[in-house]
Amino acid sequence: MGNSPSGNGGCGDSCPVENVSWWDAIAYANALSDAQALERCYTLSGCGGTPGNGNYLCTSVSFVGPACEGYRLPTEAEWEFAARAGTTSACERQAHGGVIGAGNAAGGGAVVEVRLPSIPTTPALEGSA
Repeated sequence: MGNSPSGNGGCGDSCPVENVSWWDAIAYANALSDAQALERCYTLSGCGGTPGNGNYLCTSVSFVGPACEGYRLPTEAEWEFAARAGTTSACERQAHGGVIGAGNAAGGGAVVEVRLPSIPTTPALEGSA
C-alpha cells in the first residue's frame, strides 16, 4: 500500500504491523485482493485519510461473506475457533499452567486473558558447564 504503519524497523519485512485500525486492515485486504486479481471482500464507502497513516476512516462497509475468494479478516466464529485451539470450553487450562479465557469483550474488542504461574528457579546441576 506504499507505507508501513509498523513501529518496528529492526526486522525488515518480517516485522509485525501493530499500529493499524480495523479500517486499515480491511483496506489492506482489498489491496491484496486487487494485486492478485481476486474478488474484493469489502465494499467501503465514505472513506477519508490514508490507510496505514492512522487517519483512515469510512462511514460504512459491506462484507461479501465468508465465501469471498479474496483476502479477508476472519469472522468472529473463525477467530474463536482458532483461539480455542481445538478446545470446546470458554476457559482452558494449558499444559504450562496458564489459563486462556474469553476475557472481557464487552468493550467492543476481543480480549484474551492469559495468566501464567511464577516460574520456580532450578538450582544449577553439579558438573554442568
